[in-house]
Amino acid sequence: MAEVFHPDLSLSDCRVDIYKDVIDYAVWGAHMKILIIEADGNTVDFIKNVFDVGWPEAEFVFAHSGKNGIGLVENEKPDVVLLDLGLPDMSGFEVLKQIRHNTEMTIVLMTVRDDESDIVHGLTLGADEYIIKPFRQLELLARIRALTRRKLSV
Repeated sequence: MAEVFHPDLSLSDCRVDIYKDVIDYAVWGAHMKILIIEADGNTVDFIKNVFDVGWPEAEFVFAHSGKNGIGLVENEKPDVVLLDLGLPDMSGFEVLKQIRHNTEMTIVLMTVRDDESDIVHGLTLGADEYIIKPFRQLELLARIRALTRRKLSV
């Protein structure tokens, strides 16, 4: 279990379980449908495992290509789309443009591309978040939580 220690307190007085806030998914509006558009099966499994532990009531839909992902957005109406930029059939930026043209759902780009120009381009096209791989498990959950919290408060 990960713990964070406050420097001004003794170790026995300051243990903070960082999982408590992240895994308290009941606060998040428990049920959430997430579409993962990602060609790499290992990454899909990793993300699914993270949510199985940290947000067990999340429902998943998967697409391994941009074209299939666009179709699933229209048919499944997910709450959140996790979109990789490196898809086999088309650019993730093109998928982003097509999804954003038709909907206001939360879209998170996940990619190994860490150039500032790619980050700015993705956010300018309408992504709500840009996460660089490899990403940390709790950070992914916290970012999705923050984005959905903002959408629910609007």
